[in-house]
Amino acid sequence: PVCRFPASLFLCPPGPTINSDLATSFYDQTMLLSRTSLAAVLVTTVLGVVGVPVVDAADSPSELCPTIHADLLRRQLGEWDAADPYTVSDGTKHTPYLTLSDDGTTATIVVGNGDEDGGVYHPMTPSDDPEIVHFVTHMYVVDQDGTVVAMQVMDPSADDALPATMVMDVPEGVTSLTPYEFCNLHGLWKGPEVTIPSADAGVVVSPKMAAKECAPNQPADGAHPSFHADFLRQQASTFESETPFVLDDGEKHTPFITIDADGKKGSIVVGNPDGAIHPMKAFNASDPATPPHWITDVYVVDQDGNFVAYRQLDPTDVDIATLEFDIPEGVEEVTAYSWCNLHGLWKGPAVKVVADDGSGGDDTTMSSASGVAAKGALSVFSVAAAALAL
Repeated sequence: PVCRFPASLFLCPPGPTINSDLATSFYDQTMLLSRTSLAAVLVTTVLGVVGVPVVDAADSPSELCPTIHADLLRRQLGEWDAADPYTVSDGTKHTPYLTLSDDGTTATIVVGNGDEDGGVYHPMTPSDDPEIVHFVTHMYVVDQDGTVVAMQVMDPSADDALPATMVMDVPEGVTSLTPYEFCNLHGLWKGPEVTIPSADAGVVVSPKMAAKECAPNQPADGAHPSFHADFLRQQASTFESETPFVLDDGEKHTPFITIDADGKKGSIVVGNPDGAIHPMKAFNASDPATPPHWITDVYVVDQDGNFVAYRQLDPTDVDIATLEFDIPEGVEEVTAYSWCNLHGLWKGPAVKVVADDGSGGDDTTMSSASGVAAKGALSVFSVAAAALAL
């Protein structure tokens, strides 16, 4: 899908610098990150109305873009045994190519070289089957200082998904841009660096990008089955489990649902407020040897496996992974899932939904682990959700 400002783009704050030519491992790279501090910007706040991405400004600076970049580098090293992203010398199908508009104010990034004789574009294959799903999950661009200036979460189900494409306005003050893409099956890829014409050459700077605000997009509804399928694939390949982990495997990662009295709204918290709560730790440039650790995705399905709500989370200044969501009419049961970037896919207890006439639900309207969903804690969850930058 084509990424356009501002609703479908991450427009990211200045972040950590990575010099892959000097680094020989991810941890070598991350030691360089402390050279650049994270600048304060406005971040999107979204509370879970399924299918309606509402974007509001918040006061907290977002660390989401550098956190995702750091985590993809971690995965590149851990899953593909590669200290650096792959490049064009490793194959053109996965390589992102950036081209500038004639006036130098807009950049278009495409994965693959299918426009050339004998070239090929990277596939965008949506599927709910872990053995089939194959797509570019993220595309992003880094400037000459290593700052992630734009990022797009991709939708393989979109009509225009192929080729994988994003379009961005060139930020003020950049002198070069380097594109990246992440393939769910083949890791992180880095494209050729492109030099930006200077203002002295008569290029007009785009005013929309001057603030470098971060406005994270959420995965489109059509992408939800593909992300879930890929989590199941990773669960099997990385965590050696054919099924999601559950409460018996540990309450800290388990997503618990609480449903309000009329059965129209629900809330999720990952972990037990009376016991172990899952951390939401963004990348920290002052502690580069410690990888980020957070719940990246939280989502809800009904009794038929249909997606009721889905949200990718921003760990910036957040202590609890939580989500509030609406329950559509006719839904009888809901189950929450959470994905931890370090510990895989977790499935919470199924919860019955109270009918309008008060039938059903009763004691099962709250999933519980040592009182995790105590009614007195609901207001705390709501406050946490309001503070969560999504």
